[in-house]
Amino acid sequence: MSPAFGFALDQGQLVSLITFFLVCLLLVGTVTALNAAVDLLLVEIDFRRGAQIALGQLALWQRLRRMPSSPAGTRVLKEYSVMKPMR
Repeated sequence: MSPAFGFALDQGQLVSLITFFLVCLLLVGTVTALNAAVDLLLVEIDFRRGAQIALGQLALWQRLRRMPSSPAGTRVLKEYSVMKPMR
């Protein structure tokens, strides 16, 4: 004769089980929100780094355009004009 399988929870165990699942969902939601915030922060940092590099390239280009009279300035200006922009 096989034993009968029964599943019985009293009120205290049921409240504990429901509380456990709610806390688990809250933790999953918190970790998901933090992950999304970190992703947005990394995208913003990458965007600002790109903008900073672009500003540096623009400043260098403008500085080099003002001094083409020297041979070194002309050579650097020619080399810089064929460079591809960094991404």
